Amino acid sequence: MKIIIMGASSGLGAELALLYLRAGHQVGCAARSVDRIGPCDARAAIDVNSPDGPDRLRALIADLGGMDLYIHVAGIGYDDPALDPEREAAIAATNCAGFARMVAAAFSWFAATGRPGQIAAISSVAGTKGIRSMEAYCASKRFDWTYLEGLRQRAVTGRLPIAITDIRPGWTRTPLLKPGARYPLLMQPERACRLIARAIARRRKVAYIDWRWRLLCAAWS
Repeated sequence: MKIIIMGASSGLGAELALLYLRAGHQVGCAARSVDRIGPCDARAAIDVNSPDGPDRLRALIADLGGMDLYIHVAGIGYDDPALDPEREAAIAATNCAGFARMVAAAFSWFAATGRPGQIAAISSVAGTKGIRSMEAYCASKRFDWTYLEGLRQRAVTGRLPIAITDIRPGWTRTPLLKPGARYPLLMQPERACRLIARAIARRRKVAYIDWRWRLLCAAWS
């Protein structure tokens, strides 16, 4: 299987790249800087906030020789107790506009080629409700949920063989979290990625990582 991972320089993206490489798949990795990308079969510098992102993605797909699975991991997030307008706008730009730009490009590639494929995107349980000091982040993840749902409908009504998987992790020990801070139900990235890969393989529409968050979010919503 040929897999493209957007946001593969650290965190869940880097761990997923290693997992799939060890399983014998061909992996193309993308991040803002290729210097931070680890071992992979093809790589590209892609900024999801740049208008040339879709063109760079198509070039990476060509370098890999095609694409069966697109995984979107790229995103930013942090507490913003001061409610700084520029920090809020930056989160929305990357997690909403950048997300839509690249996921739409991947969907369009599958649709244009007629090749069966799958798009899996890492959103978050944070999309369930707004949280103080994380307003923009929570709102951006709700945007991702809704965007993926719309693409799933587009695939069905257009009779396109494109599966859409919305991955919703809880707290995971990645660079997005504060070092040394305690978080509820914290998961290590290795275990989270094993569960993510399993959900992708099963072509789940929505997958909470893990089941405890599914129950909590159901009660919380």
